[in-house]
Amino acid sequence: MRGRIWGVVLALGMILTAYALIDEFRAGSAYQVNFVRSGDECTSRADININAKTGGRMICFGTVPEGESPFTRAERDHVVALAEHLGANADGFTDADRRQVEDLVRSIGAANGDPDETADRGWFPGRVAYLLGVPMLFAGGLAVLLGWANDPAR
Repeated sequence: MRGRIWGVVLALGMILTAYALIDEFRAGSAYQVNFVRSGDECTSRADININAKTGGRMICFGTVPEGESPFTRAERDHVVALAEHLGANADGFTDADRRQVEDLVRSIGAANGDPDETADRGWFPGRVAYLLGVPMLFAGGLAVLLGWANDPAR
């Protein structure tokens, strides 16, 4: 029974480390807009949520805490106004309209530069998973390589 624990430690270490790496790679720019349909799940990093059919702003609860948005109120209003204007035509909100809104968001991000998020991300789930997963991965891997996982005496 004792030998099996190292296999479990190795597996948990692999899972936690993989989650941490995926969480870090998806971070991207702080300036994001999310195009959703009514009933869709909103992403946690997008501050501006636009209705994919109409171009209107959608409110998503629990996404970006108040005061932590990289957008100023004027920038957010500008993005929403453009989306609403583009979605007001007879065709609704098209893929070309979506690209125009994304280009505006990219230009805002390029003009302002991405804020330093290292202090804000101190204990996010990905960081915690990494801090737990890597030692478990090394300990479990070492135990398997040294044969502790097969030795019932340890």
